[in-house]
Amino acid sequence: MPIDLIIAATLLFVAAAILLVAELVVPAHGLLAVICSILTVGGMVTCFFIGPAVGIISIVAVMMVGPIVLYAGVKYYPKSPVGRRVLMHRPSPESIKGFSDQHRELAGMTGRRGVAVTTLRPAGVCVFDGRRMASVSEGMIITTGTPVVVVGVSGAQVVVRAVTQG
Repeated sequence: MPIDLIIAATLLFVAAAILLVAELVVPAHGLLAVICSILTVGGMVTCFFIGPAVGIISIVAVMMVGPIVLYAGVKYYPKSPVGRRVLMHRPSPESIKGFSDQHRELAGMTGRRGVAVTTLRPAGVCVFDGRRMASVSEGMIITTGTPVVVVGVSGAQVVVRAVTQG
């Protein structure tokens, strides 16, 4: 076996591993991973120059180690220095508390009657117990002054339906 090809293949695989680890520390946004892939393919091709059996063994080894490395990268990237700066974090419960309280308050308005202050096409403003609220109709146009009833909640708006006379 030619020793220089063995050294070359080993150096290509080692350089690929070093660049893969560097991807977690250096903000290259995937460029180092692409270079790592190119070095890995170069290492496999070099193994084929050593011999067909060595080339096949290198492909099988990369196919076995690749998914493990990919899993580890996906698992640890958010915890890496670059991942913490790049990826968004979950909002704290205190920061979303207002939204859940507002949604609960709006959901409690179901069945209340009010009057359309503006024309809803389908969004507009209605008054419920003297309080102006952003409202949206169920898809139909509701003219100003029409009595409405709350039938649900959509985001930060109440969904209303025109009250039919009868």
